[in-house]
Amino acid sequence: MAVALVILLTATACTLDAPTTQTQSPVTQPTEATSTVPQSNSDAATTTHPSEATPTAPDTAASTSDAQPSDTTPSDPGAAASDPDTQPPEATPSDPDVALSDPDTQPSEATSTVPASTVAKRVDDGTGDGAGDAGGGAVGAEEDDRPLPRGTLTGDGHYTDPRGETYEEFQASFDRTHPFQGLGSFCEPTQPPDSVPIATEPGITADSLTIVHLNTRLDELERIGFYTRAGDIDEMVRSFVGVVNGCGGIHGRLLDLRTVDISGLGGGGHDIDTRREAACLEAREVHLAVAALAVEPVPGTAAGCLTWSGRTSFLSVRGTSDRDDRRAGGLLLAQAPGARTALEAMVSMADEEGLLMDRTIGLVVPDAPQRSDDIVDVLVEALEALGHDPTIHLVGCEGTTTCRVGMDTAVAAMVERGVDVVFPLLNRTSLPWLVLEMLDQAMPRPTFIQSGLDAQGLDSVSSEVAEFGGTPAGAYYSGAWILDASATGSHRLDGFETRPFDEMCNRSYAEAAQRRIATVDDPATDVYRTVTEACSLVRAVARAVHDAGPDPTRLGVQVALAVLGSMDVSDMRPATSYDGHLSVQLRRYEYPCGHGPGFGDTDGCLVPVSDPQLLG
Repeated sequence: MAVALVILLTATACTLDAPTTQTQSPVTQPTEATSTVPQSNSDAATTTHPSEATPTAPDTAASTSDAQPSDTTPSDPGAAASDPDTQPPEATPSDPDVALSDPDTQPSEATSTVPASTVAKRVDDGTGDGAGDAGGGAVGAEEDDRPLPRGTLTGDGHYTDPRGETYEEFQASFDRTHPFQGLGSFCEPTQPPDSVPIATEPGITADSLTIVHLNTRLDELERIGFYTRAGDIDEMVRSFVGVVNGCGGIHGRLLDLRTVDISGLGGGGHDIDTRREAACLEAREVHLAVAALAVEPVPGTAAGCLTWSGRTSFLSVRGTSDRDDRRAGGLLLAQAPGARTALEAMVSMADEEGLLMDRTIGLVVPDAPQRSDDIVDVLVEALEALGHDPTIHLVGCEGTTTCRVGMDTAVAAMVERGVDVVFPLLNRTSLPWLVLEMLDQAMPRPTFIQSGLDAQGLDSVSSEVAEFGGTPAGAYYSGAWILDASATGSHRLDGFETRPFDEMCNRSYAEAAQRRIATVDDPATDVYRTVTEACSLVRAVARAVHDAGPDPTRLGVQVALAVLGSMDVSDMRPATSYDGHLSVQLRRYEYPCGHGPGFGDTDGCLVPVSDPQLLG
């Protein structure tokens, strides 16, 4: 793969008032920077603007306290979901446009082509005698003997993937002897370098290399009635960095992790994108990060600020802007398609499923950067190319992550026009308000079509509609179509099996953080997924730093990331760095869930209705 050389640029130092956690020397807490982000509205289709009158916004001021709230994830991941008697199930309306398809006609996960092993396989986290055998009795010890169903680990450490030839070829592409690519443990100790390490560049000293975790404060969402159930993501990232350092580091250097918090709400005198860009600048200029990581979405300008502006590698689980990806010059590594690519795939899927034929289509768009002026145009163009004439209905966010201003106007316009297909480009704290406003105005239930934008394809996000809006909102949203890159809901299908990478990650985290081992089918939390995602990002960075050599440069690490090739991600689906080989899967929201218990405190769930499809 040809990788363009990158030029390291020097940028103006900036400061931020958010608390920063680090593993080594303290850094003086800076003050917050401000920036001006222009906004523009798409004129490609008819647009409804929010009314001038601004309703009183809820209290969404960001916290500046150093105190971190406790992890809201139950300590026992096997804990049962809420009493179903308190959440009476409601039959899903029979509207054929949104009713769930007959499950007998839906394609399932690819049928296994490999016979089940007759020997139970275990995944060890590299702590000697296996996860949970550490002195004192680790919390996760009691679950250490869970078998790895079906597919097997070969003698050289490869996974014999039972999902077919494409998966087997992908698994064969890994070098499982690499200290950061094995499936038996998160890492293997590396030999000390032949010569004494030296400082090479800012962020790379003789004994450490600095990385930053951009930590979105999801706990703040509890103030406005939303519960994320994703666990303590910063603790997860920090735990895996600790595992790397426990293996002796990389070529004699330890990873020096700094955490830069980003408000999950916004407000408090600065708009949310100013806060995100300030976090980027703190990572670049204060901490001199060689790479920045984000498990949760960080939309807006942060990705561009880090990569094409700051020449800093950025690794993200969620997709970002395709424009940022093109301009990043190989510095942006996302495990999901860019927003434009995802939306084009979503429109194509909707057309193939016949969801758009003879329909009136409305787009609900927040007035946020890279929503109204970046991806709406491509969505409108894709729909117009199929002969549709969508209308755009803008809602205001007032610089926060909750967009409600003019919601009543937008819904009234859709009711008047007879919109029966809605593409809501809204996040987890805004979509429930849209559904509630539609119910208030007695709007006939439309077909909801979404991509994984802002992680809408996750149980912990889609469940917010019913958890916040109650049973009527869940029933109204039931039947929504979502196309994204996650593996959400796969465990609800017959024949599902866990993957050795996901299991190894969760065992390693349980051992390192002294927590119980999470399970993929736990209806109370989404910790299993977030642990695997954090594990994947940290291992990608460790691989690149190792491959960059004993005395790496920033450019060396960037090039190593660009040519990383095959990556271990959740569910061990095919994913490669920077050449567009990612997969997406179509799923639907069921309320009540017909495939087991509902997620969280609701009766709803997401269920895949197609096999994963490769993009690129």
